[in-house]
Amino acid sequence: MLGLLLGLGLISTAIYAQTIIINLNYCEENVTQEGLYPHPQAHNWFYACYIDQYGMNTVAYQCPEGLWFNPRTQVCDWPWEE
Repeated sequence: MLGLLLGLGLISTAIYAQTIIINLNYCEENVTQEGLYPHPQAHNWFYACYIDQYGMNTVAYQCPEGLWFNPRTQVCDWPWEE
C-alpha cells in the first residue's frame, strides 16, 4: 500500500512539474519604460525593468508560493485579487 501511495505521489509531482523560461532580454525586447511587468506565461513570475548606463536591463523575480504577480497593484498577491 505504501508503495502505491509513493508511486501516485511521484506521478502527481511529474504531472504538475512545469518548466519556466526566463528571458533575460525581456525588457530590452518588449518594453520602453522602467517598471514591473508580468511574465507572459507564469503568473508567479515577473520582470523588473530598469535603465542604466548600458541600456535596458531585466531582473526576474518569483513570487512566494501560492501568490501571483498582480500587475494592477505591482505586488505579489493572492490569485483571486487580480
